[in-house]
Order: sequence, then C-alpha cells, then structure tokens
Amino acid sequence: MNHLDIDHAALTQIRNLYDHRPPPGPTALDAPPRTAAALARLASQWESSRRSSDAARMAHLEDLERFVVAANDIDSELSARLEGFR
Repeated sequence: MNHLDIDHAALTQIRNLYDHRPPPGPTALDAPPRTAAALARLASQWESSRRSSDAARMAHLEDLERFVVAANDIDSELSARLEGFR
C-alpha cells in the first residue's frame, strides 16, 4: 500500500493529526517521533470529547431529575386535591 491507496477521508484525518505539516527534516534523536505526537494529539482530542460528552450526560441527568421532581410535585398536588373530593 502506498499513499495513493489510502481512502481520501482517512488521508484527511491523518493530515489533521499531523497538523498538515511535513516533517521538518532530520529530527534530533531525543525528539518524539511524529507518530507519537499525532497519538498524543489524538488522545487529547479524545479526552476533550469524552469530557464534553460527560458534561452533556450530566446535564441530561439533571434535566431528568428536575422533570421527575416536578412530576412528583404535580402528582402529589393532584392526589391531595382528589382526596379532598372524597
């Protein structure tokens, strides 16, 4: 497989991971490889996405809890009114 065989969408994602930068030339031996930098960037993006989805899930749970509390209040009020008619 060569670079021409890579799916265009995958190629775009790969370029995004590498920040569209070609290698700067020979790298120092102590510099991390580009793949390691790309994996670190991917891990950072994944962690950011996970945090935002955790925040969204917590917001949905809080909305659900408010709905349940409101529904219980309405149910209690309705039950009390119906008891008054007996």
